[in-house]
Amino acid sequence: MNKILVLVEGQTEEAFVNQVLSPHLASRGVVLNPTIVATSKRHDGTRFKGGVPAYAKVRSDLVNLLNDTNAKRVTTMLDYYALRTDFPGMTDVNKGSSADGRVKHLEQAFAADLNDRRFVPYFSVHEIEAILFANVDAWSYVFNSDATVLERLKAACQGVATPEHINDGRETAPSKRIMRAFAGYQKVLHCPQAANAIGLTRIRNECAHFDQWVGLLEATA
Repeated sequence: MNKILVLVEGQTEEAFVNQVLSPHLASRGVVLNPTIVATSKRHDGTRFKGGVPAYAKVRSDLVNLLNDTNAKRVTTMLDYYALRTDFPGMTDVNKGSSADGRVKHLEQAFAADLNDRRFVPYFSVHEIEAILFANVDAWSYVFNSDATVLERLKAACQGVATPEHINDGRETAPSKRIMRAFAGYQKVLHCPQAANAIGLTRIRNECAHFDQWVGLLEATA
């Protein structure tokens, strides 16, 4: 089996890797091992996890993962939404370009900074919940078939090319839209459930950047 180490933003991404991506890639001879990025450390050594901290901390975690010579690849699953400005490429990114264009620029700068052929960075555009808009109907059971809530979420896709283009404003980011429509939304529980209900094939058809990343992971085999 080929081992891929995945540095993830938090528990939601960890659950997504374990419950959605791992079963898919295991059938192709690839094992995914997610690690939540450490955000800070107490004097007693206890590490807090979740969220994207300063780039230096992310880089340190990645260097540690890259030190595992048995890993075929090391990748990330971090949100572009609210990304800190100290990440490689943030100072010269073209803010007038498309969302996926900005993310690709950042990923290239990220890869160049780590300078290891095994490292394949990935940022969700704009955050992991965007892919859930690939087919809201598939996981409408979460809302107890509330038609009003369902229509509110479907409206988010109007005027955008793909779910990955739903914008990243403080109140309009994909997760904010879901939480506003459904007060009971629990990221760690519902995100992987909804993704599995949609199915990877549909998600990949609707979300080109996500599809490209999964394809690179598959190619590790």
